[in-house]
Amino acid sequence: MGWVTFEPTPPMANAQNYYVNLREATTGSEGYVPGIFEEYEEDTTVPNIVIPDEKTEVSDTPAMTGKIVLIAVFALVLLIFLANLLFIFFRGIILRLIPSRKKAQVLYRMIISYLSQAGSTIQPGQTAKEFATAVDRRYNFKSMNMSEMTELYYGVRFGLRDVDKETVKRIFSFASEVKKETGRSMYFAKKVLIRYILFKG
Repeated sequence: MGWVTFEPTPPMANAQNYYVNLREATTGSEGYVPGIFEEYEEDTTVPNIVIPDEKTEVSDTPAMTGKIVLIAVFALVLLIFLANLLFIFFRGIILRLIPSRKKAQVLYRMIISYLSQAGSTIQPGQTAKEFATAVDRRYNFKSMNMSEMTELYYGVRFGLRDVDKETVKRIFSFASEVKKETGRSMYFAKKVLIRYILFKG
């Protein structure tokens, strides 16, 4: 037969689809050997192998976990908010049950806390009267001013001053007004955090 050129790589099995005439390639009288190239072509035919598609199921676990975390956080914030409302409600009941002199002291400390949340704090070396004057310059309260509230507090705390029902109503109104006015000067996120989550409202 002599030398025969072929490409053994499977994808190229049919690329060189030609025959060599052995009569032209050989010098003897052996003659043409029929069927050899046909057998080679049939033996080297590469079948098409179909790989079935694998249906990969994408897990939705991360998405479900994210939803569960969001729901849990929302439920926790809602629970804290409701607990804060209950705290304010019961605190109001207790304030109305304690004696008038005690009410004035507790409400004064609440007013100081509201002012501090809005940035008005007593500076080192500053007296309570000086602080009250600074607050009155910053805010224009209507029911009472901070200087009057300070005088009332010190009269009750360190003196024998009594507090009548009308004065108690004014103090309650003043505390509500301070809470409202200081809340306006606070950022919304800070206001929600301090007054509705940290139980300082």
